[in-house]
Amino acid sequence: MAKALSADFWASVKKDYEKGLSQAELRKKYNLSPSSLANKIKRSGWEITQSQKEAISAFSEASGKISAEFGKANETQKAEIINRINTIIDDSEIMASNRHLAKRFQARILDGFNDGMFESSKDIKAGTSALKDLEYIANPKPSVEVNQSQSQSNTLIKIEFVE
Repeated sequence: MAKALSADFWASVKKDYEKGLSQAELRKKYNLSPSSLANKIKRSGWEITQSQKEAISAFSEASGKISAEFGKANETQKAEIINRINTIIDDSEIMASNRHLAKRFQARILDGFNDGMFESSKDIKAGTSALKDLEYIANPKPSVEVNQSQSQSNTLIKIEFVE
């Protein structure tokens, strides 16, 4: 009888599954049979939505392009690319934190509506305005544009934040 695989083992498999590794890649990496992996995914209800799959695919494609251009950049350009990528990561962490705080504050505002704390139209307008501000803070939706321009031997990647 085969030895049961540990919860930690399956947690690692699930983490890689959620990262977007295909079942074939998971089977090879973890030496799993097709049926045991497929059964685990089905039994445990692991799911990746189509939009998540598309996001992973788009990110993989974009990161491949950035990686190729990074290899062509000089040291100063590489440092700038790394700096901008770190800024994107930091901004993402800030947005996640803002979402958490906004949800807590939003709950307090909604409690105020439910408890009759907001009585006048001015109070309601202020509460509604605060909710809109929180939504913007928590989900600012900046778009990132990656512009590539090439001179004779240098490649420059410029990342701009557009709000």
